[in-house]
Formats: sequence, structure tokens, C-alpha cells
Amino acid sequence: MSHPASDRTVLITGGGRGIGFELAKLCAADGATVVLVDVSEATLNGAVEELRKRGARAEGFVHDVTDRDGCYALRRRVEDAVGDVDVLVNNAGIVHKGDFLAGEDSAWAHTVDVNLNGVMWMMHAFMPSMVKRGRGHVVNVASILGLAPAGGAAVYCATKHAVIALTEAVRFELLERGYPGVHLTAACPGFTDTGMFRGVRTPPMFRAVAPRDTAKAIYRGMRRRSRVIRYPYRFYFLPQFYALCPHPLWRAATRLLGVHRAMDSHTANRLTASDE
Repeated sequence: MSHPASDRTVLITGGGRGIGFELAKLCAADGATVVLVDVSEATLNGAVEELRKRGARAEGFVHDVTDRDGCYALRRRVEDAVGDVDVLVNNAGIVHKGDFLAGEDSAWAHTVDVNLNGVMWMMHAFMPSMVKRGRGHVVNVASILGLAPAGGAAVYCATKHAVIALTEAVRFELLERGYPGVHLTAACPGFTDTGMFRGVRTPPMFRAVAPRDTAKAIYRGMRRRSRVIRYPYRFYFLPQFYALCPHPLWRAATRLLGVHRAMDSHTANRLTASDE
């Protein structure tokens, strides 16, 4: 099986740090040209510089994925700089804590803009060239909370659930219309120690894992062109359990484990898109 990153161009949003940057290092080590996109210029410049010191071919573009027209402009800038994008990784994301009814409208709107709309605009901007060439790969970073939601992050869960559905539906559309060479993957990691969920208290089975470990799992899924990636592996059957478990039993289990109030201790109320 050919490696999807070798000698190809991989664009990663939220690529300045966290999972995005760790994934960029893995792609670069296998010979990819890496394009990092981030809202923070300082973070972005540091990440690009580090990749270049490692001998990687790397470019960086400051961009806010919520800027719909800007996503199309970004595509033109990227194509002028490095050519067509072979692999698009929609990693940018944010989380606002708090119960849904207690939250501000602006916080929930912002969450939807980054986590869902930003994914749509980037896909709509970069996928047509993949379809035209008959090959490409889109990896949308969702969350295990998109498969088994928890309280205290209702809108975050909703956006990640929507990203999974978007990924699945677009895959079906491409297959039905005769474009099997364009692959889509929904990555559903658990809590990752990037700072995005700083302060969240979880039971041992839900403990946060290192960003590099999550990035490795996503990269393995990219190599296999997996439909869905679930990591850590102890979460593999969590969605099935959630789907089949009677609601009173599920609620009792989450209360027993403390999951239903885990976000109460969240200390990073808003993190930028590069923190996921």
C-alpha cells in the first residue's frame, strides 16, 4: 500500500501546535510537503521554523477557517505556493464550557462557526480539485464526544456529531457519483492533553493522552484510509455501548464515573483553533 503522505502535500488547519503540529511532524518525516494553517501568526511561524529545521518542506498561512470567502482565497494562495493539496486535515477546533442554557449565544455561535462551518468551507474550497484529479483524502477531526456526548459541552458535542455526519454523507455522495479515489476519514479522539480541556477531571479510563499518541493514531488511520478512527482504543466500543444501553443505565454509569460533571472544573473557557 502506498503511503498517503509520501511526496504529497498535506494541509493541516490548527497546525501550529497540539495534535495538528504533531501530525505535521509525522507527515513531514515521511516526505510530505506540509502546509500549516493557524489563526496565531506567532504560533504558526514557530511551528514552520521547527519543521524546516528538521529538513521538512513546510509552508504556513495565517487564516481563520470561519472566513468563508477567505477559505477560497487560501486555496488559491496555497496552490500558487506549493500546488494542489492531496490531503486536507480539518483539525481546527474550539470549546466553550458551560451548560447549554447558561451559556452566551455568542459562545455557541462561535463554536459552530469554527468546529462545523470552518470544516465545511475548507472542504468546499479544496475538495473540487481532488474530485477533478480523481484522488485525494480529507481527514476531519471530530471527537469521541461526537459519538457519545456528555453534559457541560453540549454545543461542542453537537458540532463534532455534525462533522461525523458530514464526513459520512459526503463520502456516500462521492461514491455514488463515481469518485472512489477521494477518501474521507472521521477521526474521533478522546481527551488529549493539548490544553483545550485543561482542568477537566475524568476517571482513569477517560484520562487524557499525549498529543503525539493521538496524532500517531490519526496517522495510522490515514495510512489505512480508515472510515472512522477511534482513539484511545479503550473507547472503541463506547459508541456501540452508548447506542444500545438503556438511557437510565447510561446516565447512572456516567454519574458513577463523574463524567456528567467533568466539565465543571474546566479552566480554559475558550481556546483558539490551534489548541485541539
